[in-house]
Amino acid sequence: MESTLTIITACAAAVSAVAVIFQTRISQRQSRLMANQLELQRQTTQAYNIAIWSDSWDYTNNKYPIISNTSQSPIYEVEIISHHELGLMFRHFVEIVPPGTYIAGEGFDKEYWLELYFTDSSGIRWNRNNKGKLSQQSPYKSTGHEKFAELYPYKKGKDSSGYLKDVANQLKDINKTLNKIKK
Repeated sequence: MESTLTIITACAAAVSAVAVIFQTRISQRQSRLMANQLELQRQTTQAYNIAIWSDSWDYTNNKYPIISNTSQSPIYEVEIISHHELGLMFRHFVEIVPPGTYIAGEGFDKEYWLELYFTDSSGIRWNRNNKGKLSQQSPYKSTGHEKFAELYPYKKGKDSSGYLKDVANQLKDINKTLNKIKK
């Protein structure tokens, strides 16, 4: 009888040990899964706060690319690609886009869709396609032939950028030059 109790006790101890090992593995797997989810969330937080669209904001009714960075950190190595139904319209680069909303690049009177590549403050390269889908990309490699675009602050319905002032000043300079030539 004593040996039967010893066997039952040993079996119960073995079952308990197996259950503890099994539960420990489940807990470790859940901890790894939670850590991976937190890391993914940390990696994507800034990227989810970056958007691009086109809008007309001046008297020409041209559509301009608008970049919005609502994160707390700048983005880097920004590549703005515009596509038209007939193909590529333009590709512009901006080295740094600080938090805020900006007009970036040229305006066009044709309909086009935009795609955005950028590097976040953690050094991760992202693409936001013309449907708004975000995906991680390979690191950026400069070609040395990038066409850099100016950034102007954007406010819907207002030319707050100073762009029109710049154009007006350029026209004044051109007129001065023309007047000198006429004399």
